[in-house]
Amino acid sequence: MQDEESGRVHRLWSSFTLVVPLQSGEPLRAPSTVRDSTTLAALSEWPRDALRSRRATCTTTEAAGDPRSTPDEAQFLSVHGPGVLLRAASDAPSGRWRVYVDGAREPLVDLEAGQFFTALSARPVSAPIVFVESCRVTAKGAASQRATFDWQAFASAELVRATDATAWSQARSTTPTAVRVPSRELPFELVLSPHDGRDAARALVLEWSAPADDTLVGRGQAIDSLSFELESESGAALDADSTFARSTAIALAFDGRETLRMPLDEFLALSATTEPGAVTHTCRTWMPYRHRARLEMRAYGSERVAVRGRVRLSPADWSERTLYLHGRWRSAGASSSTIELAGRGRIAALTCQDADTDGGTELQLVLDGESLAQRLTTVGAGRASERFAIDAPLFSESARIAPAQRTPELALLYYAPSAASDDVGAFDEAMRAAVMPQSVALPGALECESMKVLASTPGLGCGTQALAPNESGRWSNGEQLFVRATAVGQFVELELPVTRSGARELVLYATRSWDYGTIQCSLGGVRLGAPVATFHAEAQTRIGAPRAQSLGTVELQPPRAVLRIEVVGTDPRSRPPHYYFGLDCIVLKEPR
Repeated sequence: MQDEESGRVHRLWSSFTLVVPLQSGEPLRAPSTVRDSTTLAALSEWPRDALRSRRATCTTTEAAGDPRSTPDEAQFLSVHGPGVLLRAASDAPSGRWRVYVDGAREPLVDLEAGQFFTALSARPVSAPIVFVESCRVTAKGAASQRATFDWQAFASAELVRATDATAWSQARSTTPTAVRVPSRELPFELVLSPHDGRDAARALVLEWSAPADDTLVGRGQAIDSLSFELESESGAALDADSTFARSTAIALAFDGRETLRMPLDEFLALSATTEPGAVTHTCRTWMPYRHRARLEMRAYGSERVAVRGRVRLSPADWSERTLYLHGRWRSAGASSSTIELAGRGRIAALTCQDADTDGGTELQLVLDGESLAQRLTTVGAGRASERFAIDAPLFSESARIAPAQRTPELALLYYAPSAASDDVGAFDEAMRAAVMPQSVALPGALECESMKVLASTPGLGCGTQALAPNESGRWSNGEQLFVRATAVGQFVELELPVTRSGARELVLYATRSWDYGTIQCSLGGVRLGAPVATFHAEAQTRIGAPRAQSLGTVELQPPRAVLRIEVVGTDPRSRPPHYYFGLDCIVLKEPR
């Protein structure tokens, strides 16, 4: 619940169910990271054991050409131990797949492709395969496919015992169990005002603290769930790819240090689970902190949007191994899309968006100086994505993510010790460039917002409005003349500059929106063409970029003409006040 004056959130108590795989008597007896990798919270902790993340990709042709393959079995993977095989994935699984551990002649795993890749793609990891000396993966009848394997290499074989068939089968068939964890759930509601293109973007902030005397908090707490519902001024629900989500930034700070700042749509793409047609976008990424957390949302667009949501806070033990959630974003217009990280950490999720992406995106992922083969699969229009689960790649000294494509947009979530995020000033510049690119004037355009107002209905409100490009297009020079008419008959007269005499075709570019009316243009008292309906019929809850509409051919004489625009009606579907209209520009063309 929110106090309207202070904006503070009042705390409420509740509880939730955390589902984790049941450990049946520690059947694997592997290093602690394997045992700890049973909850998403384990991602935020630096492992007790010295580990190195590994990934290998092999195609059917490469496997069949391996000299260690036999006529019956093509070898897709062969690695030395000690280590643990965590995950396997394939574009189009087929054939029969087998896993051999520590030189055994008989396979530990022998399954049809569908069962094999289902068993080794579970998240969180339910049945890892531990090996001391070696691990081989082979396939029979695996036609035309590409397989990727993730594993972790241990620094020492001490306390490692190889998985046997009984232990693996038991772990694979284990049913998750529910553990009750106390939590507090805090609703919030706020409205982000439009950004006018000149002043600083409007920001709203929420903060949460862990009371020192709260016995349920322990030595820290974490945001384990963060939900958003977005609603436009017209009352329409907005999806995660809406113009608003694209033009709004989210920032997170933990214990006084900001670690994440990126566009809301990228944050949701990295962390949220949203069912098709659903209006709630829920992020379930684990975000631990010791004392306090801060959420900021900052609007860069032109829409007024309501944001409702809930944050759920849970107790979290804090130790010297605990890592904070971080984020990085590189816009498509940046000089470089490469993201470089220093120090230790582990990658949680990344996305890459490129207009030329078709079927996937190649990335160079370099951890501690070693390259891991990486390909993202396309999950949306031009967006390729990878969410690393419990096998999140670790790096001790450095990480480098470099897309092969030419400066695509790249976003990353990772865990690391507290550090400052990207420079906020540089982020603001990148966000403005991404959301409101440098304005481009339509060739030959006479900008309506720059024309002199000669006369108007008394009390009629009108003025310049900045409008960011959206999926429907852009506005010439990034602005329009916004006229807030409220009744039929209200008008505005503009001075139309004329540099030379002669016949000209007048082409009007008028904005379309959900509460706009129908207008009639005239020149020197003579009507120009038919009435122009400016209600956005194609998308009745969004603003639409202007479309060219000819007003006919007229004779013009320097130095000016008087253009009158009058409200003559509205669409029955138009929302109150029904009669607004917006004028982008006029283009004078030579008659055909």
